[in-house]
Amino acid sequence: MAFSFEDRSFVVVTSGMTRISNQKFKKVFNQRPRMLPHDQVETMTGYQIGGVCPFALNDGVKVYLDYSLKKHDLLYPAAGDLNAAIRLSLDELEKYSRAAGWVDVAKEIAK
Repeated sequence: MAFSFEDRSFVVVTSGMTRISNQKFKKVFNQRPRMLPHDQVETMTGYQIGGVCPFALNDGVKVYLDYSLKKHDLLYPAAGDLNAAIRLSLDELEKYSRAAGWVDVAKEIAK
């Protein structure tokens, strides 16, 4: 998910079975979550909505990995297009995304 603070943007990668917790997000980033506006996603990240991947982003876009990912052996993040994904291990995702760090900002979706 792509977020913005003033003129900066960043990506938080979470498990697909979660949503962002406003409380947790504010605790980590000291600000309420604000998704990038639809018309700015491609300009700020380098990818269209639905295809924002956690690597090869525009300069200055940081990537954070949420702890919700740690329960999965294999991950399938977007790979730059609406119809593309890549299979990665957690270690590979951390390496290729050049993650700025691990965060705890997600909450489980009620079943």
